[in-house]
Amino acid sequence: MVFSFATVTMAEGGNYSDVSENAWYAEAVMALREKGIMDGVGDNRFEPDGVFTRAQLATVLYRLADKPTVSGEDSFTDTESGKWYSDAVLWASKSGIVSGYGNGLFGTNDPTTQEQLAVMLWRNAGSYILGSEYTDPSGAENSASGWAVDAVRWARVDGLLTDAVPFRPKEPATRAQVADMVYRYLQLLERFSDVDAVSGATKQAEESGKVLVACFSCTGTTEKIAGYIAGELGAATFRIIPETPYTSADLNYNDSSARAAREQNDADARPAISGTVENMDDYDVIFLGYPIWWGQAPKILYTFVESYDLSGKTIVPFCTSGSSGIGSSAANLSKSAPDATWIAGRRFSGSASLDSIREWIDGLGLELEVEKTMRLKIGETEVPVTWEDNASVAALRELLPLTIQMSMYGGFEQVGSIGQSIPRNDTQITTGYGDIVLYSGNQIVIFYGSNSWAYTRLGHVDLSQQEMASFLGTGDVSITLF
Repeated sequence: MVFSFATVTMAEGGNYSDVSENAWYAEAVMALREKGIMDGVGDNRFEPDGVFTRAQLATVLYRLADKPTVSGEDSFTDTESGKWYSDAVLWASKSGIVSGYGNGLFGTNDPTTQEQLAVMLWRNAGSYILGSEYTDPSGAENSASGWAVDAVRWARVDGLLTDAVPFRPKEPATRAQVADMVYRYLQLLERFSDVDAVSGATKQAEESGKVLVACFSCTGTTEKIAGYIAGELGAATFRIIPETPYTSADLNYNDSSARAAREQNDADARPAISGTVENMDDYDVIFLGYPIWWGQAPKILYTFVESYDLSGKTIVPFCTSGSSGIGSSAANLSKSAPDATWIAGRRFSGSASLDSIREWIDGLGLELEVEKTMRLKIGETEVPVTWEDNASVAALRELLPLTIQMSMYGGFEQVGSIGQSIPRNDTQITTGYGDIVLYSGNQIVIFYGSNSWAYTRLGHVDLSQQEMASFLGTGDVSITLF
């Protein structure tokens, strides 16, 4: 299910009576209302400062998933069948997105705390565990409960938290905060070409050729490399997401009793996967990515490989690790699909450049269907970009190659002239880091912060906020489109 969020225009009489058009949460509230995701409280009121219950949040997430059919009963003693929240709580519980308080309690009518909101969105997205490089001594996660630290850090790094109000993890989330974070989450999903579904972060492969890039990634390192490969080839993508997400404790390399260690030591371990590649027959070549765990591919890779008939397909393994090579991991994994053709794999570090990945792909000697796309360099570094499909981008392609001298402005953007005007379709939008827009029909703007103005969207640089700031926040730069 794909959500597309152009900025919402406040139609006369269409706003809630208690939501000012200039409120920091107004755009989010109206967008979610129009999509049928989050309602008001009646009498044309939204009650922005009111609390949001745990059952209400489960219902919002259920609506994001397009309300899939569910059956059975949840295990909570304080929920009831046939209520407005029943299917939502059952779905969210089965998807691993919500859990109870213990003793069989869900807390149906309890206020959702701000850290619970972050955790549920985090689980919905795939439970990313960010590395130590994202640690910030002043980050909101430092005041969060231990079980919520990873989720709050993810929410901070990926721009789900607003500067408009302080994020206080253990305090109840207001309805305005819920709307704003859910809206930012949906905008985040829209930016990345490898995420197009909200149902438990289940990713279905996109039809874009004969190449599929499938990867399992807990920290985002392998996913970053997979994104480079997919972008280079114009390939479809599939994220291998466990039904039960891995926690920091599960991945503790020094704990022999941790979940990951136990799985790696169990030859029969096959962790369940959330979602499937429904059109696997369409793909001739599969790039298969994973981190190295205890010298081998995680056992969930065996689950993936054994779930399909891969006979006759070409599989190209790649892995990431701090120091270990690919070793015997691919050879051992290949035994689960002996009728496929396995190409010698390669290990990449998390800092591998796009050029090194492109060189590796070119050296494989494979005949691949490649969908050429416009590329972007900031200075001398090529960065991954997801481009919009509109007349402005099409016109920009006609001008390639194009080098533009950019200038810093406002502490949140770099702006430069194209040298001529191209078609535009401006709307009032609030940008975020990585956004590329057209201003006044003749200027390109790339953001490492945020601004609200009338722009035409061109694309998004698929890098973290810290990476965008390092590229754009220290002085004027030049960009090259080619």
